[in-house]
Amino acid sequence: MGGKLRFNVLGSLEGWIDDVRLRLGGAIQERVLCMLLLEAGRVVPVARLVEATWEKDPPVTAAHQVRKAVADLRRRIPTGSAVIATDGPGYRVVVTDDQLDLLEFDTLTRAAALAVREGGQAAAADALRAALALWRGSVLSGAGGPVIEAAATALEERRLAAAEQLFDLCLALGESGELISGLRALITQHPLRETLRGQLMLALYRSGRQAEALREYGEVRELLVDELGIDPGPRLARLYEAILRDSPELAAPERPAPVPVPVPVPAPAAVTALPVPAAPEPVAPVPQEPEPVLPAPPVSESAPEAPAPGSAPAPDQAPAPGSVPAGTVREEPGTPAAPADAPCTLPNDLPDFTGRAKELAELFDYVQDEGRGGDRYARIVAIDGMGGMGKTTLAVRAAHRLAGRYPDGQLHIDLHGFTPGRAPVTPAAALDSLLRTLGTPGDRIPEDLEGRTALWRSKLDGRRMLLLFDNAVDAAQIRPLLPASPGSLALITSRGRLLDLDGVEWVSIGMMEPEDSTSLMAETLGATRVAAEPAASAELAELCGHLPLALRIATARLRNRPRWTVRYLVERLRDEKRRMDELSSGERSVAATLRLSYLAMDEEYRTAFRILSLYPCAGTDVYSAAALLGTAVRDAEDALEFLLDVHLVQQPDIGLYTFHDLVRSFAQSLRGSATAEDDAEAVERLLGYYMTTSDAACEVLFPGRESRPTGIPPYQGERPHFRDAEQAVNWFDREQVGLLAAVSLAERSGHDRYAACLSRNIGFHLHAHGQLDEFWSVGHLAVAAARRLDDPALLGISLANLGAACWKLGRFEEGLEVAREARATAGRAGDRHTEANSESTIGLLLSMLGRYGEALPLLERSVAAARELGNPRAESEGLTTLSTLYERWGRYPEAAEAARRAIEIDRDLGYRSNEIMALADLAFAQVGLGEYTDADASLKRARDLCDETRSPGDVALVLALSAQVAHERGDGPQARAFAERSLVLGRTSGAPIRLAKVENVLGQLHMLWGEHEVALALHAHAHKIAAPMSFRAEEASALVGLAQAAEALGDVAAAAGHRTAAEGLFDFMGLPAHRRTY
Repeated sequence: MGGKLRFNVLGSLEGWIDDVRLRLGGAIQERVLCMLLLEAGRVVPVARLVEATWEKDPPVTAAHQVRKAVADLRRRIPTGSAVIATDGPGYRVVVTDDQLDLLEFDTLTRAAALAVREGGQAAAADALRAALALWRGSVLSGAGGPVIEAAATALEERRLAAAEQLFDLCLALGESGELISGLRALITQHPLRETLRGQLMLALYRSGRQAEALREYGEVRELLVDELGIDPGPRLARLYEAILRDSPELAAPERPAPVPVPVPVPAPAAVTALPVPAAPEPVAPVPQEPEPVLPAPPVSESAPEAPAPGSAPAPDQAPAPGSVPAGTVREEPGTPAAPADAPCTLPNDLPDFTGRAKELAELFDYVQDEGRGGDRYARIVAIDGMGGMGKTTLAVRAAHRLAGRYPDGQLHIDLHGFTPGRAPVTPAAALDSLLRTLGTPGDRIPEDLEGRTALWRSKLDGRRMLLLFDNAVDAAQIRPLLPASPGSLALITSRGRLLDLDGVEWVSIGMMEPEDSTSLMAETLGATRVAAEPAASAELAELCGHLPLALRIATARLRNRPRWTVRYLVERLRDEKRRMDELSSGERSVAATLRLSYLAMDEEYRTAFRILSLYPCAGTDVYSAAALLGTAVRDAEDALEFLLDVHLVQQPDIGLYTFHDLVRSFAQSLRGSATAEDDAEAVERLLGYYMTTSDAACEVLFPGRESRPTGIPPYQGERPHFRDAEQAVNWFDREQVGLLAAVSLAERSGHDRYAACLSRNIGFHLHAHGQLDEFWSVGHLAVAAARRLDDPALLGISLANLGAACWKLGRFEEGLEVAREARATAGRAGDRHTEANSESTIGLLLSMLGRYGEALPLLERSVAAARELGNPRAESEGLTTLSTLYERWGRYPEAAEAARRAIEIDRDLGYRSNEIMALADLAFAQVGLGEYTDADASLKRARDLCDETRSPGDVALVLALSAQVAHERGDGPQARAFAERSLVLGRTSGAPIRLAKVENVLGQLHMLWGEHEVALALHAHAHKIAAPMSFRAEEASALVGLAQAAEALGDVAAAAGHRTAAEGLFDFMGLPAHRRTY
């Protein structure tokens, strides 16, 4: 997609290509992109993005979700990879000043400051007006969480400072009365701001309103005393005294003659949320997309001109000749006049109707589509959606907009399909009412349904009528009411799709867009209250699930309780157990609305609805649903599809079903002591399904993994079967969030054995994919569960897995403590496998700490024990660790031999990830021996096995060494390519021990290329990683590299210091002389 790229953060987050708005994704993508844009041009670490995305307690998958969000944003944004650059430990947005409203705001305020210094007050005022016009509200509309909210607060202060400066300039230029409304609007939002009060007092005084100016001082003085216990500052007090004295120095200066000054205009244009002198109206709601303009209806040539009912503007509001106001129906000459006796029973069109522009346009397209029979058939359009979505409101708005096309009458009937205390209206009763509305005497209306249907259709014949059948329960209720002759339109609203009706065009409505939710709140609560609490208002919309009924109830409660703030209601709604009670006002209630849909279902679907809400995260598939319900997969899918048809679940993707947040809350409110036993059984079935299926996936993905008894019976229901590794990986990837949520569910519900055993299976997947923070988190959870069970065998293996996570994350001391406890626990339990594995981990961690003499006998013992126990997977892992140790010690032949033995075992097992690292170990040994051709061959085999999506840190290390070998073989371009890709993968891998090694290898390469400053930076960063974790081998290598780079750059003193520090580490590790260089 070509065109100019533009981002706006001063309000709701927007991305544009020319005049086309980009879809940026969900809340996670928005917060990540917003944080990057707020720091445009600067690197934002992944950890900071996690903090900005989750307010507290980020999930164990947080870092992974941030990386996925960045990848998704790069796909959604044209040239996204160039816009969002990977840089070091995080990401950086690359945009120009005219591509981001925040940067443009900075440019304009700087221009204003320069103009002031040069005496150009008018030019400065124009620049500030343009800067303030960029603002559309709070950053992310106040829904960004504490980190973004803190940045938004700082930006708000800058905006206010700019506004105050603008008012000062305007006052200095002789303006006064035209500033008052803008100042009052700002003071409403910031009542304690003394500068604004002083400006308002001066503007009032200069407008001849001295008494009002003095009253302003009294009001702010009282407010400051009440709120802060202080009096106004001396500057405001002096102004007050000057106004009292009618001091001549307060007189307005003479206005200068206007001089045109070109000022950049921001694009795309937006309604400002901050009053400025050029536009002093109060804060406006988020601008809505205009409603579609409806084309003229097909009519006879002789028909006279007449406006649509209620559409003619008042004389003083008439549009300019030839213009059509946005959101109105254009009625062309030839529109038929309504007969004098044409009935209209439509309900009132709500004046605060908001949003739904897309749905209205879709509905109007169906009405005017000449390709679907034209006027040869009656048109039938049905609106379906969950209770509370605003189906009736939308239908009534559409009916009023379309009324002019149907001059013979517009009829509405509520069929009470879902009305508390009312049975649905029968077709016969509905026809009786409709016929009487058309003037048919009661004694002429047949008694039987068939007779009434025939009479109704004969009455409609030859007429152009609009019929609104509201709140239908099923197709049988609607079918007799539908017109049979051409020219009429039937609009139907229903909670479920009436699939038995033929020839119907469906318009499904879902949650409102966040901008529309904000506008609806502004309409129903008042723009001032919404603008005064933007963050709380955005959170209120989220807690209401962007459901129109919930939003209307919430704002009605706030209107009826003027002392309540929006934040206070938000705090009450945060308690999920009482949320349904809070969303109730008078006879209206979200719970009551949903309960009607619930009660309309058969008992089996009611039960399914309640039990499916137990699923612990956003989306369930048919297998996990079948596990919860205890049914066959086909029956579970039928239940889900039924709930989808009645809009009690949603389907974001094929085969995936989710609950709206409020629907989930309602479903969970149905649980109680009477359902506790069924609910507990459902949870255990789900955990059993995940345990058995993840076991099967691990068997495919991790050949040679030791099989461990869990004490958990296998799940007997249907589950997916994996023919190959790709299917197993895809299942793990798709279900990862659900699996992690299931572990938390197991912990909460007291199923500690499931929590510990599931964690082990998920840990294998997380480790293989380099999601190390998550691996460490579930490791801790598993250990805690095993301790509660007092199961030494399970505790030993859980501790061993946690030790592996500590190693990959560079938590060596913690890992040593964990691995030693694992060895002792396994010894007491008689578990020789875990004991040998733990001894290998202890040796590995000691070698990372540079304690090679202690590590070597432990590693040799663990390899021998694994061989004796018949555990080839553990043996190959031990051999790769031993090879790494030999290589660091300079014992290259032994390193190569250990690596070759590991490669042989890995090939027999199909243990690809360990074979990659064994090949890398072999290549390191071959480089040490000067065998570059052999090293090149080993690395090529490793690269052929690599998959960047799995353990990217390991892939980065293979590529870094490949770059070194390519350089030694004289292939400079290939060396550069490997080095560049290696650094990108290393810095996004989340594996610090791999990144330190990668940066040291690449630092030496850049030294050889004469790029000493680049080398210095790489070694400095490697040292920064390695030193805190006492990763002594890479700490020493980094110091050697720093010494070489500093020396090349002429800093002899720094070089000497680095060499001395390196020598101390070499002595500690006991390295021979030939290994004291890099």
